[in-house]
Amino acid sequence: MALSAAQLQVAIDKFYVNMTRLNSIVNGTNTEDVTTDNGPVPTVAKFFKLAIDNMIPFLNNLVAQMLNAGLLQPAYDARDQAIAAVNTTANDAIITINNAADAAQDLVNDATSGFSGFTDGLGYDFGSITSPTTYFDQDWGTL
Repeated sequence: MALSAAQLQVAIDKFYVNMTRLNSIVNGTNTEDVTTDNGPVPTVAKFFKLAIDNMIPFLNNLVAQMLNAGLLQPAYDARDQAIAAVNTTANDAIITINNAADAAQDLVNDATSGFSGFTDGLGYDFGSITSPTTYFDQDWGTL
């Protein structure tokens, strides 16, 4: 069955009206309703605002009931224990780092405390190499 020009124009007009309505539903503000053939429809923004506005009192009431029943206390206790463990671990790490730094400084102090340098004008005998893997093939004597 072929469409007449008038029927086609009616279909195009209806399509245009519905697309305009759909655009208004998707892009409208959070206070609008869009009039459709089947009655008013809230915009997406209004729908989510209504959902959130209705959900917040429900959630507040639910949390209050859970607090009153003591259901959230284990979660708070676990949180406090985790914070304490992190603080203890961090403090232990700081103490360990400070101890290591002190030990390193002690090593530096010990290494440098007994050596005051070579005295000018004196010769020093550091011995000679006498093992079979000698790097020198003769005794170079002493200073």
